Amino acid sequence: MRDKINNFVAWFLALGMLCIASCAEKTPRLDEHAARATALECEPRWDSQWFVVDSLNKEGEYTQALDTLHWLESQIGERLSSTCKIRLLRGLSYSHSLRLELESAHDYLFEAQQIAEFLGEPDLQIQILIDDAEVYRKGYQFQEANRRMEQAEYLIQAHGANASTLAYYHDRDASMYEDRNPNHTFDSMLVAVKRALVYARRSREPYRIASMLNEVGMRHIWVQPDTAMKYWNEAAVIFDTIGADRELALVLINKALVAERDSNAVLFKSYLDSSRALVGTHTWFYESSMIADRMMHYYKIFVPNHDSAFKYLLESRAVTSATLQRNLKDVRVMVKSNAERKDRLLQQNRELREEYEQRQRTFLGLAAALIAAMILLFFWLRKRVAFRKLKTTTEALEDANVQLARNLDEKAVLVSEIHHRVKNNFQLMANLLMQQAHRLGDAQLKAEFHKARLRILSMSTVHDLIYNQRDHGHLQLEDFMRDLVEETLESYLELGEYDLQLHSDVEEVPHTQAIYWGIMLQELVTNSCKYAILPDRELKLEVAILRKGDEVIFKYRDNGAGLEASRNTPGMGS
Repeated sequence: MRDKINNFVAWFLALGMLCIASCAEKTPRLDEHAARATALECEPRWDSQWFVVDSLNKEGEYTQALDTLHWLESQIGERLSSTCKIRLLRGLSYSHSLRLELESAHDYLFEAQQIAEFLGEPDLQIQILIDDAEVYRKGYQFQEANRRMEQAEYLIQAHGANASTLAYYHDRDASMYEDRNPNHTFDSMLVAVKRALVYARRSREPYRIASMLNEVGMRHIWVQPDTAMKYWNEAAVIFDTIGADRELALVLINKALVAERDSNAVLFKSYLDSSRALVGTHTWFYESSMIADRMMHYYKIFVPNHDSAFKYLLESRAVTSATLQRNLKDVRVMVKSNAERKDRLLQQNRELREEYEQRQRTFLGLAAALIAAMILLFFWLRKRVAFRKLKTTTEALEDANVQLARNLDEKAVLVSEIHHRVKNNFQLMANLLMQQAHRLGDAQLKAEFHKARLRILSMSTVHDLIYNQRDHGHLQLEDFMRDLVEETLESYLELGEYDLQLHSDVEEVPHTQAIYWGIMLQELVTNSCKYAILPDRELKLEVAILRKGDEVIFKYRDNGAGLEASRNTPGMGS
C-alpha cells in the first residue's frame, strides 16, 4: 500500500514538473523570433552563427549565446538590412530575457519597434509587441503584458496580419490565457489552445504546429489520456521530421508518464529509453533529470532493482547539482552584469542630473531675465498708457475750459444786460411814481406814493448790491444794510447831518432773505425820518443784529421823541 502511495505521489510530482517544463518550452526558440525575416541580406556566416546562438540557448548557455550575438552585432551589424537588424535585436532581447535582464530586453525591443514602424511593417510590429508582452510576463508584470497583447490585437484588427503572425499571436495568447483571464475555466482554456492550434496549422510552420499539438495534449492529459496520446503522436512525427530532438524528447517523456499511469511497463521503459537516446550527451538538465527520476521509479516499482534505482537516483541528483551550479554561474554573471549596469546607470544618472541642473540654471536665468523684461515692458506700457490718458484728459479739460470760459463770457454779458434792464426798470418805476406823486394834491397820497417809490429803490439797491458782489448767491449783510440806510436817508433832501451806528454778528445772508431785510429796515428808517427828526437835534440811528444761540435778534433804535400810548396815528411809527 505504501509503495502505491509513493508511486502515485512520484507520478503526480513528475506530471507537475512536466507541465511546468511544457509552459517553459512555450517560449519560442530564437530562430522562431526571426522567422518573419524575409530579406536575409547578410554575410554567409550569419546563418551559421545564428544556429550556434540557437543551440547555446537550447543548451542553457545563455551567457555564451549573448556574447555570440554581441560579437555578431559588432562584426556585421552595420551591414545588416533593416529586417536582419530587427532579427538581431529580437535575438538580443530574447537572450537577455533568458538571463532575466528584462530592462535590456525591453530596450532592444523598443529599438526594433522603431525600425519596424519606420518600415511600415504591421506584422513585424505585432510580433515585437508580443515579444515585449512575453518579457513583461517573465517579470510578473501581467498588466503591462496584457496591454501589449491588446495593442497587438488592435493592429491585427486595423491592418490585418499574415498566417504566421496570427499563429504567433494566438500561440502567445493561449500561453498567457490564465494570466489574462483570472476567472477562466478548463473548457475556455482548452478552446483557446485549440484555436491557437488552428492558426498554427494555417501558418504551415512545422515547429509551431508540433508545439501546439504538444500543448493541446498536455491539456487533455488530466481528463482524456488517449486524446493526449493522439496529439503527442502527431507532434512526435513533426519534431522527428524537422530534427527538434529536445522537443521530441519532451514528448516522449509525456507519453512515458501516461504509460506509467496505465502501469504499462514495456511502453514506459521504451519511451524513456528513446528519450534518453535523444538527450545523449547534451546538457539538457531538465530532460536528463526527468529521465533519471522516471528510470528510478521504473526500477523501484515495475522491475524492482535497488542498485539500478540507486544509480538513477544518484544520476538525478548529479544532474540537479549540475543544474544548480550552472544556474549559480549564470546568477554570478548576471549579478556582475547588473552591477556594471547599475554603475553605468548611476553614472548616466549623475550626468543627466548635472545636465538637468545646468539646464535648470540656464532656464531660471532666462526666466528671470524674461520676467524682468516683462516687468519693465509692463511699467513702460503702463507709463505710456497713463501719459496718453493724461494727454487726452488734459486736452479734454482744455477744451472744457475754453468752452466754460466762452459760456462764462456769454453768461457775464447776459447777466450784465439783465442787470442793466432790471436797474432801468426799477428807476423807471421810481420816476413814474415820483412824477405821479407831484401831480397829486393830497398829501397822504403823495406820502404813500413816496413810500412805494422808496420800496422800489430799496429793491433796486438790493439788486445792485447782489450784482456787484462776487458771490451772487450771498450778501455781506452789514455792508448791505449800511448802503441801504444811507441811500434812504439821502432821499430826504431836507435832512441834514445824521449819526449811524450799525453792527451785525451775521456776516452773510442769501439774497432772497436780503430783500426782506432791506424792506423791513427801509420801513423803520422811513418812520424815523418822518417822525423822529427834531429841528434842534441831529438824527441818531442804531441798528444791531445779534446772534444768540440758534436765534437772531434784530434791534433798531432812533433818538426821536416817541409816540404817546393813547395816540392813534396811522402808520408803523417809531
